[in-house]
Amino acid sequence: MGITMNGPGRVLRVAAYIALISIASHFEAALAGEGGEIVITGHLSDCQTGEPVSLAVIDLFETGATTLSGNDGSFEVVLPAGAALAHIAITHVSFEQIPFMELRADGPLDLAICLETKLYEISGIEVYAEVHPERMSVSPRIEMKADDLSSGTLSQADPLYALKDLPGVSSGADFDGRFSIYGSSPDANAFFLDGLYYSSPYHLGGLCSIYDPSNIKGFYFSPVPLSASSHGATGAVIEVETYDGAAEEEGNEFSLGLLSSSVASRRSFSEGAVTTSVLARRSYIDLLYDAFGGASNTQLPNFYDIQTNVVRRIGGRRYLKLGLLVSGDESRMSMEGSSAEGETASDVTWYRSISSMSLAYGYDRSKGAAWWGRAMIGYQPYRSNFDMSGNDLESMGWYGGRTTLRIDVGRSYGRGTISGGLYSSVSMIEYELDFGRGFWLASRNENSAVRLDNDGYAFVADGDNRWGYTGSYAEMTWACDRIAVQAGLRGEYYSRTDESSLSPRISLQGRIGEKTVVLASGGVFSRDGAEDFGNPASIGSHLKTEKAAQFNMSLRRELPGGVLVQAGGYLRSEWDLPVEADPVIHESMGKGRSRGLQIGMEFVSKGWETVMSYSYNRAERIDYPHTLTFRPDLSDGKVNGLVPAYDSPYWYASPYQQKHSLMIEAGRQMTEHFSLSLAWNIGSGRPYTPIGEVYQRDAGGYIASEGARMSATLPSFQRLDIHAEWRWESAALFVEVLNITNHTNVFNQRYNEDYSARTWFRGLPVMPAFGLRVSF
Repeated sequence: MGITMNGPGRVLRVAAYIALISIASHFEAALAGEGGEIVITGHLSDCQTGEPVSLAVIDLFETGATTLSGNDGSFEVVLPAGAALAHIAITHVSFEQIPFMELRADGPLDLAICLETKLYEISGIEVYAEVHPERMSVSPRIEMKADDLSSGTLSQADPLYALKDLPGVSSGADFDGRFSIYGSSPDANAFFLDGLYYSSPYHLGGLCSIYDPSNIKGFYFSPVPLSASSHGATGAVIEVETYDGAAEEEGNEFSLGLLSSSVASRRSFSEGAVTTSVLARRSYIDLLYDAFGGASNTQLPNFYDIQTNVVRRIGGRRYLKLGLLVSGDESRMSMEGSSAEGETASDVTWYRSISSMSLAYGYDRSKGAAWWGRAMIGYQPYRSNFDMSGNDLESMGWYGGRTTLRIDVGRSYGRGTISGGLYSSVSMIEYELDFGRGFWLASRNENSAVRLDNDGYAFVADGDNRWGYTGSYAEMTWACDRIAVQAGLRGEYYSRTDESSLSPRISLQGRIGEKTVVLASGGVFSRDGAEDFGNPASIGSHLKTEKAAQFNMSLRRELPGGVLVQAGGYLRSEWDLPVEADPVIHESMGKGRSRGLQIGMEFVSKGWETVMSYSYNRAERIDYPHTLTFRPDLSDGKVNGLVPAYDSPYWYASPYQQKHSLMIEAGRQMTEHFSLSLAWNIGSGRPYTPIGEVYQRDAGGYIASEGARMSATLPSFQRLDIHAEWRWESAALFVEVLNITNHTNVFNQRYNEDYSARTWFRGLPVMPAFGLRVSF
């Protein structure tokens, strides 16, 4: 659950997964009277019904005075004598905000203002908060606007950072685009770009992703895959649609952020019959490093993206769309060191490329059209190489790709819709793997305080794997003025494991009175971990598909004084999770369970829009047939290495759990062009496995056993940011200071050689940042 307030300036995001979508308000003003102090009076009404609007908040910028409209919609504020202009703001929980209105104050003013109704969108449901609603409507996802996704330094680099303020969503570090939801693994999330599935769309191991705000036409987030059209996820689903260059989208844009810069261009030709959209983006830190005399044998991590679409309109709503994406990461580094044997050196190189080519033929879904649909074929080549030479030899190589056929079709009728479709893919991957168990654990974020990078267990494999996936779905929605329902069924077949599944999903919403809405939703989901090409645990054919079931329920209520509150909870169960049954050997024998509560509140006071949310999440796992741990080998009376130990299964905290999370954001449109906002986030630390007993090795040095799995937690997370933004017709500039209290936010740790002291790996210190976006 969460609340999103979209307006000029930074996005305010809270609890309850409700989005408040902007609709422009309009007004009529009449001038009358003259005198010393200038009295401004007015009358507020609903633009659709003409009914008076009471309890709206009216702020006068010149004096800071605040008043409320009466039962008849009337209000009155007083402007000091001699003022030439008056500036007011009008807000109401059920109507669109007028953040800044400038009036010439030649004399007393009498205003007639009408307010547009505000649209609410909830996870699984859309609610139109009208005085006399015609019907309710259902949607399985939250829409987030591209302008809001780029209103922040981290989100300027990647819109996935905009999700981290939502309840139930947690990440391991400030600069980590990978996130988990409800305590599930980040691998459980599914990502789509223009209808194609990407299991791991990240750049630089999670620092950011292939999504760039300057090329996003639609960004949709589903905390649970409630729509039967969604697949490949037991966690969240992110669907992104890029611009296709339609006439109303024409223009050029330059964007400069903390990590990367981009140029986007959208054009139409032949009177709109042909449209194009092109994005080019690259990180630039490595270029600056080289320009100032960086080491010749070092190439700092960098990434790039090229995305382009060409669309041919074929009369009416028909179109033919050709899409291309080329994306990559690379780095190279040489590190000098020393050991008992003398001077050493390690060379680390990394290269990764994600690409796609697609062709789609379809019918646009336009207002009043009964039918719509799309047929698409795509190919996604993939390559990833990692090599580390020296005393520690680690290497991974992945080569292959996926070919996909996708068909979606839908029809509107009366108060509902019916839709269905097919998604079929064939994947092939070749792999060459040679690395230590400890390196794999670190790369998968399984946080252990014990140094396992030299435990003697290597993961060595090479070969190829081919598999297919076919899924089809049917879904219907129906809505009236008091109830709405969405129900769907997805059937899937996984050739790699020879498994079939049926996944029902349903969402129900009911209105109680005019100010209370209840939502209940649930479903069963499955995914194949092998679809993530870079996951070493998923190359074996003996691993099953992962499954999950989840039930959510929430209630939203409008309270007196313009306060909106939403509260809810969830229950979740997972099974057939991959676990390490023996060193570097994985079996689908794990289970998981989680539950949680969320509450969010939005209110307006003296021109400030404030949102608050709190969430409690408890996520646990258990490994069968035993829990694998590592302890020193005491069999011959000498302690020199670690050996596996097999404990009876027990429930332990998920490594991705954030038990408590509190967020408060407040923002105000200070002037027509300038806005200011504050954001404070605090949360529990992530779990980790502590050390057990420490032993001195006979061969020299020290060694420690593992304690109970995930039985300790890192220090709590806390960050206070301040953000200032200037917006004009063709440009936007923001500056901000992150973590202004310089709180030490820990995302990992490492002990010294004798385990007597440890070092915290911290996130952001106090950090100023900027962002610039220009349209031309």
